[in-house]
Amino acid sequence: MLEPLLTELCNDDRRYSRHLSELTDEIKALTKRVQSLEDCAALLNITVCSDYLVSGLYGVKNSALYVSSSWLKEDRYYHGEANSRLYNERNDNKLKTGAWSSQYKDNKQFIQVKFPRETEVETILLRGRNEFFNQWVKTYHLLYSMDGTNWTTVMSDDNQPRVFTGNNDTTTIVKASVVPSITAVYLRINPRSWNNHVSLRFDVSGCYTVRETRKHIHKALGFQPVLNDDTLYKVNERDHNQLDAARLCTKQYSQLIKIDSLSLMASLQAVVEGNDILRNAHNQMYVSGKYVANTWLYSDVPEVIGSALWSPGNPDPTQGHCVMLTSAGLASVNCSQALFSVCGHI
Repeated sequence: MLEPLLTELCNDDRRYSRHLSELTDEIKALTKRVQSLEDCAALLNITVCSDYLVSGLYGVKNSALYVSSSWLKEDRYYHGEANSRLYNERNDNKLKTGAWSSQYKDNKQFIQVKFPRETEVETILLRGRNEFFNQWVKTYHLLYSMDGTNWTTVMSDDNQPRVFTGNNDTTTIVKASVVPSITAVYLRINPRSWNNHVSLRFDVSGCYTVRETRKHIHKALGFQPVLNDDTLYKVNERDHNQLDAARLCTKQYSQLIKIDSLSLMASLQAVVEGNDILRNAHNQMYVSGKYVANTWLYSDVPEVIGSALWSPGNPDPTQGHCVMLTSAGLASVNCSQALFSVCGHI
């Protein structure tokens, strides 16, 4: 009688061990699932917009640009995609031409850009060739794709490919709104008519969404350390008044950057000087500072802005009660003026 009883007890023990093991595995799987849900809930979704997605401070590399053909590849002057950036200029010392120029003059030519992520495209900016050649694109079609293989043409209301209006000279930047906006990873400009030759410079205005945890959000947004300083900075490449610029920094878990040393200011001025877009078109940007009770203070702390930081003739409250960074130093500016801005995070 003892032997059957022992056998039954052993079987029960094995069944118990097996069930316990299965239950432990289920608990582990459930724990991982809960952790995944917590991580998902912790993700921040921040929309970032830029008027210069191609050549801005956070624009694409040359490897993200692709063209159907380039003029005289064997020529010592390079006519390829690297010259297609909006503020590119001819440079004999660097053997650069003033635009992308195709090898052929037909409707099969194109230039395309691959964005780092899905991007909402709002506006196309187009410019002619920066040289003594009178070359520019008059009209073009716009195509977009998510994978670089399957392409969709932007259509007009009559269900025909929309013909976008381009340039009529070599210098003017012509903006064409894409309404409704399109979402794409790849964007292609296909010239349909041109003056003398297919040559152009371009950029794209639009927005994208960054999804990241609070711990890593600043890196994901493109914040960079300022040279020889603990401060992280990011330039917002879209014009806003001062109030909206400050709100934009807040949404990015930062604030308008506090320039409190000549070294910090010089580092940011070097950033501006090193980028064609900023240097040529947006070299004045909002930073922390306001005129309050006859005193110039930083926006977020009751601290007076040092006199050595101001550019000649500044501060001048008659010019405005906000502060901007310029190539000569800090300067007064009307708070309603639309400017780029610099956010800072420590």
